Amino acid sequence: MRIPSFSKKELQQFFAIARPALKVAGLIFLYVPRQHDNARILIITSKKVGSSPERNQLRRRLKELFRTNNGFDQQYDFVVITHKKAISYSFDELNTFLQTALKNTTATTDHDK
Repeated sequence: MRIPSFSKKELQQFFAIARPALKVAGLIFLYVPRQHDNARILIITSKKVGSSPERNQLRRRLKELFRTNNGFDQQYDFVVITHKKAISYSFDELNTFLQTALKNTTATTDHDK
């Protein structure tokens, strides 16, 4: 299954209406209602965040956690903005943060109804 990527136009709209799901030191999780059949995740990591292998490992971990936590079944598209502190988090800590962000979007959805 190929997951659609974000177009430049979608990104502009995304950041115009995005709401924060969770903010912790080094990570910001944003979400908007999804535009496609499956939810998508975009991980933004600047070159200031560690070396290339460290940035890639962080991206791979977040994508895998999104997949294993049924993130693609969510009603929202997600953007994760990373900062330097994010590379120091363990896999379990990242998992806890992502689960909290997913729960926060669920709570918001239930509250909006």
